[in-house]
Amino acid sequence: MAEQHVEGAPGARYIMRGDTFGLRMATDEDQALLAALIDSVPFGGTTPVHEARGEDFFALRRLQSSQFGELPMTFVVETVGGEAVGCLTVVVRPARIGSQVLRIGEICDVRLRPEQRGGVMFPGALKAALEYVGNWYDVEVFRTAVFGQDFRGLWPWLRRDEQRYEQPMAQVMSRMDAVWLPIHLRRLPRPSRHVQRATEIDREELIAFLLKSEATRRMGASMTSAQLSRRFATWPTFGVENFQLVRGASGQIVGCGAPWDAQALRSFRLGRAGRGARWRRFQFNWRARLSGLGALPGLSAPLAPLVVTHMEVAEDDPGILRDLLIGILRDMEPTHQRGLLFAVPKTATFERALDGLPTYRIPFSLLAITPAGTPWNNVDFRARRAGFELAFL
Repeated sequence: MAEQHVEGAPGARYIMRGDTFGLRMATDEDQALLAALIDSVPFGGTTPVHEARGEDFFALRRLQSSQFGELPMTFVVETVGGEAVGCLTVVVRPARIGSQVLRIGEICDVRLRPEQRGGVMFPGALKAALEYVGNWYDVEVFRTAVFGQDFRGLWPWLRRDEQRYEQPMAQVMSRMDAVWLPIHLRRLPRPSRHVQRATEIDREELIAFLLKSEATRRMGASMTSAQLSRRFATWPTFGVENFQLVRGASGQIVGCGAPWDAQALRSFRLGRAGRGARWRRFQFNWRARLSGLGALPGLSAPLAPLVVTHMEVAEDDPGILRDLLIGILRDMEPTHQRGLLFAVPKTATFERALDGLPTYRIPFSLLAITPAGTPWNNVDFRARRAGFELAFL
């Protein structure tokens, strides 16, 4: 059976049927199978991470897109016999690329059962899904985050061979770490700058600082003050009071971050690590037990972190970031949360900010994705400062 594109509105069932797979839009009736796919197929790489969604599978992506006005699209990949074996979601948002503000597609929830890998389904399904989103929303640039920096995580995206020659082109935009930092630390130092919890009085200054910082990031979200205020109002258990602010010598905001409990929307648990990652996990657990922090949760236990969102520091100053993290830890210590989860670029600058803190790190890469044959294929997307919100990984 030759490939056949089926056009229609976002509610149309099949987008494409081919010799080896079918691609269709997800519906509310797919909640259970999508939740099972997300839970059973971990993020890739040598440090697998499993994800579980809340009661409403689609709630996370609706929240992600809520301030931008474009409905997210979730696709289901099926075998020719109709068995669901994979999925992916695309969330469209405005982003800054150079001097332009364009709509890009954030590719999320990418899962494919291991027995269906090897280039048989993924290239065609990805191509068809991005073409559909691109035609519907006029999008030519996409972005995704991939756990791992080894061939297991990156190879399906970056490899070009006979089976993948039509697959959208990918390039590594930035390498980062997802960092786990326990909250209960002994002999916690004092920050060298003034760190305080934000109040309603700080709203306008905080919004101005966030918008200015985001404007300097490649593919940073291009939002208005009203859109950012709406985010504060619509995210569950989230508001201005979540933020910790670092203030400089003149009293101005020079850093901020907002710990957020997103357990109602999603939770994570660690899978069985590869050899190198297994050794790093052993080292962390050994040191944590000696210091009384407690080891990482076991394979069946959720991480239950507070995710630090909207984390910005002026001039990427490692001292400001360190003060921010210490301030958050000092403020959160009386709680029973296990730890903080945040993202930092893999650079020497941010390494200094974390020096001496007991961290467990999971590497991931941000990839810029462009459909083959577009002018964007020749653009270098590498960025020292890339816009990324870990809460919506």
